[in-house]
Amino acid sequence: MTESLVSKEQPVNTRSMWGDIAKGIAIIMVVAGHSFNPAGAVCKAVFLVHMPVFFFIAGYFMNFEKYKDNFTGLLKSTYNRIFVPAIFSFILFYNIFSKDDLLTLLYAVGKPVEQFGINPIGYSMWFLFCLIVLRIILYAFLKLTDKFKTPIALNIIITLIIVHFAAAYSQILKLPWSIDIALVALYIAYIGYLFKKYFVFQKRKLAFLLIPLAIVFGYFDFKYLGLSMNERFYSAYPVISVSISVLLCVLICYMSIFLEKISILNKLLAYLGINSLIIMIFHCISSSSHGGVICTLWRLLICVLIIEGFALIPQLKSLYGAKSVFEVFKQQKGQT
Repeated sequence: MTESLVSKEQPVNTRSMWGDIAKGIAIIMVVAGHSFNPAGAVCKAVFLVHMPVFFFIAGYFMNFEKYKDNFTGLLKSTYNRIFVPAIFSFILFYNIFSKDDLLTLLYAVGKPVEQFGINPIGYSMWFLFCLIVLRIILYAFLKLTDKFKTPIALNIIITLIIVHFAAAYSQILKLPWSIDIALVALYIAYIGYLFKKYFVFQKRKLAFLLIPLAIVFGYFDFKYLGLSMNERFYSAYPVISVSISVLLCVLICYMSIFLEKISILNKLLAYLGINSLIIMIFHCISSSSHGGVICTLWRLLICVLIIEGFALIPQLKSLYGAKSVFEVFKQQKGQT
């Protein structure tokens, strides 16, 4: 039998440490992407994969069987975990009595909508609203494919067609709540869902195939194509660019599975991943004139202080799902 890359003793529905590590790596890249020169090589590399990783993980851990006949349950979970903290954060940073700010909230995209004169929503909150849309779209897609028993190959082709047209349409008009980005992300999330369903990360031989492919095609994408989902930049070949981003997501996941075995570092990355929602929203409230690595580390430090503060206040702890570093280290120690 093929040796597992994931603990065989781990129950299917328990929290996977490597998933939190992957989110931890991704959120560090998000902070770096806002701290380095946006026209530089670091940001170009980061943009290829930092948002796709979150979409891939969202698909991987989508518990379709739990919500298959309980769409209300999915909405309630999404409302409590994503919508409520997003709205509360908006109230913290914006004037809810301002017409312009209310329009910003209603549209909730990360870049200006020139046609309507709508300002972008800041603090990376566009991603939270996009994730809400993605969870609903993914659920609807899985529901339809389950009902009609369509073959996986056809499902993938359909999602790739959606990528092509959604990417093209996004060049004309940015849709509210980044629906256009969510439609592109459907392909990424669906592949993540399939990886979980068919235990791909537990098959060592596939790792020896997928990791080299991710490195080779990732370099090709960096050198000749490029991707930036918030910018709606998918290169001249969106299907290829997004497909390569999926390979890079897989590479990050394999790295996370490996890092799961490295003590201390695994817990620190898992800590950042568990609290990634807080970091996503609050890392932009501070900056450093030095930029680059120093700015990235400074912003992460400020976020850690915010997380630890939230973890001490029951209402904020519950609202944002904050977990202190002591809780995370204790929790992960109990799982090892």
